[in-house]
Amino acid sequence: MDSMAVGRANRRFRIGRRAPGAPRASARAALQFRRVHKASVVALATLAEHKDPYASQHILRVSRLTDEIARALQQAGPYRDRIDGRWREMVRVASMLHDVGKVTIPDGVLQKPGRLTPEERALMQKHSQNGRAILERAARLSEVGGYLAMGAEIAGCHHEKFDGSGYPGGLKGEAIPLSARIVAVADVFDALTHRRCYKDAWTQEDGIAYVRDRAGTEFDPAVVQAFLSVMEVRASVTIIAWNEGMSVGVEDLDNDHRVLIDLINQLAAAESRRDRINLEAVLDELVDYTVFHFEKEEQYMEGAGYPQLASHKRTHAILTEQVLAIRRRVVESEQPELGDEVLDFLSRWLREHILQADALYRPYLACNSDEESD
Repeated sequence: MDSMAVGRANRRFRIGRRAPGAPRASARAALQFRRVHKASVVALATLAEHKDPYASQHILRVSRLTDEIARALQQAGPYRDRIDGRWREMVRVASMLHDVGKVTIPDGVLQKPGRLTPEERALMQKHSQNGRAILERAARLSEVGGYLAMGAEIAGCHHEKFDGSGYPGGLKGEAIPLSARIVAVADVFDALTHRRCYKDAWTQEDGIAYVRDRAGTEFDPAVVQAFLSVMEVRASVTIIAWNEGMSVGVEDLDNDHRVLIDLINQLAAAESRRDRINLEAVLDELVDYTVFHFEKEEQYMEGAGYPQLASHKRTHAILTEQVLAIRRRVVESEQPELGDEVLDFLSRWLREHILQADALYRPYLACNSDEESD
């Protein structure tokens, strides 16, 4: 898709006046405060893992999966009377703080590519209680508590196991807060299925099997059942699929493109459920990952001496603004949907951008790779 075509689409979706159903001034101020509060939580959580370039994506993915599991539990299972819309919002945002205690752990331990020694593992495990202490103190200062209070219980208990074999307190069953039992599943699944400095990514199927097989031991069986129902829904909607013809010859960038394709499909899944909370969460991920991916892609192109880099950057800037405009429309509107036109635009944009615009720099990356190997 060229810059002019993207620009025309951008103007079509740009927010220039109050959208139908958009909140008025007082409600808009409250909405903006909520968005700023969430952004502050993301910044605090990301700071704890600032050495990890994938930290913010992990935080947002865990938040979204946490909300989807909570939503499934709200609809069925033994915890329906404990979950409402307000609780879902609280746990969705508070889940981002689950690893804030890592800010207290030395980089040499956090980033070690190999197996940790028993002493290093004991040090690493302190991040849980350290995170709880940090957030409990902040919650006391705020008096209201809110996200910080729930974040403290999640940080302190998301490594507890349902059978009592976890840490730091060896809590068992329902002695572990429900918020932490949900985040435990979301955090482990996401960590398994995405690359880390010490491991390659597992397949979705293997990650799902790991969680399913540990129901009743590591994880709450009811939470696992809700997780499995979420994964079924996620797999049921596919409007764009990865194929090898989309490869640009660099696994790092190909992996980013797979993630972006999955996010478009998850937007369609949220749309089919008319779930505005989840729709907003996926859009937050899409905005964050788009910017992250474009910056990385531009670094690769610059390193390979791609002559059309300036033009490609302009297209990236336009596409980023387009995604931001779509998110603004959803955030400022009370309607829980994107609409077929927006979904069609996003899927077409991603497919055409990968197959056409990105395909143009592939020979330069391949040439650069050959030169480095000589």
